[in-house]
Amino acid sequence: NYHIKASGPLLCRLGFVLSLKNVGLQRDETTETSSEIRGRTTSARKMQWNRYGNDGLNGSVPFQKLHETCGLSNKQINLIEQTCFEQKLSNRTQVKLIRIARTISDLEG
Repeated sequence: NYHIKASGPLLCRLGFVLSLKNVGLQRDETTETSSEIRGRTTSARKMQWNRYGNDGLNGSVPFQKLHETCGLSNKQINLIEQTCFEQKLSNRTQVKLIRIARTISDLEG
């Protein structure tokens, strides 16, 4: 309802909205401990510092350097551009998608 009233520039600054389903707390699945998550996060940050040097992390590195090191193929970049065009998402959102994808990749190792 409010989506119609919010302007494009405002919406692109809000980031991403994710819909998650409840997986329940009663499941007997193994989960990561806080120390395991901390270890993955520390490792990902080290990878980013090694990749960018003093330019920072995925969230703050200049786009040119992010683009040079992101490892996306032309086909993948075209898919992001096409999807963002069809969904009427801004260039800023395209950059956010690449930053998030790179961070997820780093967390996976």
